[in-house]
Amino acid sequence: MNEFQKKLGAAVQEALGSRVDSMLEVGGLATLPDWQGHGYATALIRTVTDNGDRTNRSCWLGSSNTVNRGFYRSLGFEIVHTFQLGDDNPDWHEKPVLFDIMVRELKQDATGDIV
Repeated sequence: MNEFQKKLGAAVQEALGSRVDSMLEVGGLATLPDWQGHGYATALIRTVTDNGDRTNRSCWLGSSNTVNRGFYRSLGFEIVHTFQLGDDNPDWHEKPVLFDIMVRELKQDATGDIV
């Protein structure tokens, strides 16, 4: 956990800087396997991103589940930074875990107006 907190703080600072203070965060989202595919996570994320659009704020999230990259991309999120967990931890004996920082920018039309 110490490694995660240290690396996450550094990655968020590098990828988002002080901008993170004005962004909405999708945090701690997980769906049990039996409940996946029913649209629950999509509805929750869209609630946050719709609120971001209404309040003129971009959204960000962190994910260690690289299988979900396509899901998050389908909702407008793009990877802005990836780091590894476990590579600096002598007590970790598995292969390193990738952790993505993803951002969904405000939806804007060709004139720059928020849609």
